[in-house]
Amino acid sequence: MQPPYRAGYEAPLLPPPPLYSRVITLGLASVAIMGVSLGALWLVHAIDLVELDAIESHTVAEWVGPVESLLTLASQLARLIGAIVFMIWIHGAVTNTQAIKRPISITPGWAIGWYFIPIASLWMPYKTMGELVTHSDAREIVITPPTVLAWWGLFITGNMLRILATLLRTAIGTSGFVVVQIFASLALTGSLVALASLMLMIHRGQEEFVRQLRRP
Repeated sequence: MQPPYRAGYEAPLLPPPPLYSRVITLGLASVAIMGVSLGALWLVHAIDLVELDAIESHTVAEWVGPVESLLTLASQLARLIGAIVFMIWIHGAVTNTQAIKRPISITPGWAIGWYFIPIASLWMPYKTMGELVTHSDAREIVITPPTVLAWWGLFITGNMLRILATLLRTAIGTSGFVVVQIFASLALTGSLVALASLMLMIHRGQEEFVRQLRRP
């Protein structure tokens, strides 16, 4: 029987431990938390649009400022927690990939560390996710799925738009700032949907690979 792994790599002597359900739970939890962050941000955008209309009619309510500040704080806090849980997920996902003797070049530590290295953080997280997807698939795919590019491209685009909106706020005015922020949130929402899809893809691929290894 042809072994379900690439030639030149040693197959595991024993089936890997059943860690996959816990890892995917962490992954989807991070997506849910980051979804809460984006949800709060969309409420901020809604308030901003209402506030723009109120400014024109000179009827800005006193509650607008405090509520918007509270939602922004909640969004930032949820984003931080979601990012931490995501880091735990990606560490576990790479560890699982190594446990089934897949030839992934990224270590669990560097899967996290690359996000904090200037310049390299623009490319290496994409490479890490691409390797995770391809090496977690029992079909031995060699081309990185377009979902990986969609996830990372939309993530970079959304964050760049946020930064540009903040830097150019004086030049583009309040209305321009709100519009750019809305486009940024659209990109980040798309990135989050793609990330959830990738997590499920990695989880299912690893489960299928383990099933193949356990077949007599």
